[in-house]
Order: sequence, then structure tokens, then C-alpha cells
Amino acid sequence: SASAEKQKPAASMIHFAAHVAQLPENANNVSVNSVTVKSPVPTTNRPILCEVEVTNHGTRTIRDIPLSLLVDGKPSATESIPHLEQGATRTVRFSPTISEVGPRVIEAKVTVDDAMPDDNAAASVVTVISRINILVLNGNTFANKTEQSATFAQLSLDPQSLSLSESGDAPDDDSSIESRPIQIRSLDINYITSVDRLDEFDVVLLCDVPRLNEESSDKLTSYIKNGG
Repeated sequence: SASAEKQKPAASMIHFAAHVAQLPENANNVSVNSVTVKSPVPTTNRPILCEVEVTNHGTRTIRDIPLSLLVDGKPSATESIPHLEQGATRTVRFSPTISEVGPRVIEAKVTVDDAMPDDNAAASVVTVISRINILVLNGNTFANKTEQSATFAQLSLDPQSLSLSESGDAPDDDSSIESRPIQIRSLDINYITSVDRLDEFDVVLLCDVPRLNEESSDKLTSYIKNGG
């Protein structure tokens, strides 16, 4: 429209300037681009896979680059990158273990003398939990236990819990239960209302559940609406 044309600035009103800066012949600049936690659910006292991406932005190959991993500011592991060509990127993997629950800062640093020290480190925040609690709800209680999908789910996720429930014996060491990263409780779907708080479980699995009564449905709906 005519009014829109009037609002456009004339070409003579637009001003800009550009300056191309040339890097010196022997400029060094190695950066830590990112720290990525690859473990989907980090738990305590278990290896947490992390990938650190390092790039050489300088003008020449850098050799023997020290790379350190820190957890909450404390050294956890070190690696040495043998060589990194100009413009190349290298991914280095670490597997630290963390003993404390809660948010933790995982940081990676390269120790090099370069032109831009501010990009020599990067960090990522990860929330570590003690274990994953899973509730398996079995809707097929008439079939043989070895043919129930709930049994297969429990066997694949936490086989030790199944062996304990079969034997009926308590473990000799309670710490063996606490140390398991995944812990399962199996329950007949008809007894879901006996669980006081579903939010104690990170995951609820419904195995062979064809239908739910109103009370059970409301309980699960509330669980999902609150993040379950």
C-alpha cells in the first residue's frame, strides 16, 4: 500500500561499515564448545556418560592439549588430546560417578595458552537422583506368571527384585537394595488404590490392563497431570 511504501526507509538512509580482521599467522585458540550429559537418568554411584566437544579455531595444529573434567568445581578426570588440526573438532568422552543427589555442575576445561581464554571452559548442570522407582501394574493376573508382560518388564528392568519376590527371602544386606539404580514394585491393577502416593514413583507401567475403574482412572490421571 501507499502508506507502507512511505514507511520504508530510503536506501540513502541506511548506513553500515565492515572491518575484516586478519588473524596473526600463529594465532592459538582452542575452545570447549559444550558438555553434554548422555545418560538419560543419572543416578548416584553409577557412571554418567558425558561428551565434551573441543574445537581448534586457531591457525595451526595444537598438540597434547590437557582436558580436565570437574564436578562441582572438584577435579574428576583428565584426558590429553594428542593433536587437533586447524578447524578440527574432537569429542572426548568421560564417565564420572557422583555420590550426592541433586543438581550438579559438570565442567570441562582445556589448559592452553591462547588468544581467547574465556572460551576454554564450558559447563552443564545435571540433576542426579539416588534411584528410579517404577510401579508395574499387572492387569493379567489369571495367566501363568511366566507369560505375563508385567513379569517380562520387571525381569528386564530389575531382575534382582523378581528373584527376591520369588524366594520370599529378605536380602542379607539392605544396602544391596539401596544400591540398585532401578527399583520396581509390582502390583495387581485392582490394588492401585492401596498406594497412598503415586508421585513416589518416577514411572508407572500398565501391563495388559484392558480397563480401569473410575477410582483407579482418577488416581492415574492426577498422577500424570502432576508430571508422572
